[in-house]
Amino acid sequence: MRGWLVYSPEGYALNRWFADRLLSAADANGLDLALMLVQDGAGLPPEPLPDFAVVRTIRPDISSSLEARGVRVFNNAATAHVANDKWQTFRLAAELGLAVLDTERFTCPELPSMPFPCVVKSLDGHGGSEVFAAHDASAVASIAVQTGKRTFVAQPFCDEPGVDMRVYVLGGKPIAAVRRESKEGFRSNFKLGGEASSATPEPGQREVVAKLHDRIGFDFVGVDFIRHRGQWVLNEIEDVVGTRMLYATTDIDAADLFIRHICALCG
Repeated sequence: MRGWLVYSPEGYALNRWFADRLLSAADANGLDLALMLVQDGAGLPPEPLPDFAVVRTIRPDISSSLEARGVRVFNNAATAHVANDKWQTFRLAAELGLAVLDTERFTCPELPSMPFPCVVKSLDGHGGSEVFAAHDASAVASIAVQTGKRTFVAQPFCDEPGVDMRVYVLGGKPIAAVRRESKEGFRSNFKLGGEASSATPEPGQREVVAKLHDRIGFDFVGVDFIRHRGQWVLNEIEDVVGTRMLYATTDIDAADLFIRHICALCG
């Protein structure tokens, strides 16, 4: 079985440690996995196509194209489309009856109907990027200029800002969780200075993970929760989930577990 490990050149440069760890784990487990760098906006290289692909770049179009041509993709195209669009994530959560913050999609120059202040997010932001506190209409206009985008989602602030938990999920099963807290601001992301500590997924979070997996069948993702009104509510699904926190707070080798999971399905 031949496989591609798909990154953008920029993504590989930023995440080379984990990418190389995936390649080493594949070699150790007898899996033929080759690095494939694809420029943003570029298409796939010509055939021969691999038997499977591990897509570690935010390119739902690539995942869909590979699947349409019979390639097993990790994560699948359904996950790539839902997890990388915050509005689609909200719609799926609402359909499944999962606890989420009120979420509204709007396109500038229109404004969200919910009262200010509110949180404004681009649809495809990743790793805490393009998440803003908007206190008035001028702030929304500035966000559109800063990002070069026009369509966003708006949400109210949760009542326990700066606290969240990421549940790492492999093959539909939680393998670890990390609680993040920020002493300044409302974003708790590790790369943005949040403090991380190992945690245990709660029963309600496990139920959310199971319902999401039953619907879109992801392989290796992070499911992020925030605190509101005394409970954990779904915030985002991370398709190309980062692993810095996992390695920093646990003894789990995510690369080896992910490769073993792939071997079990494709080997």
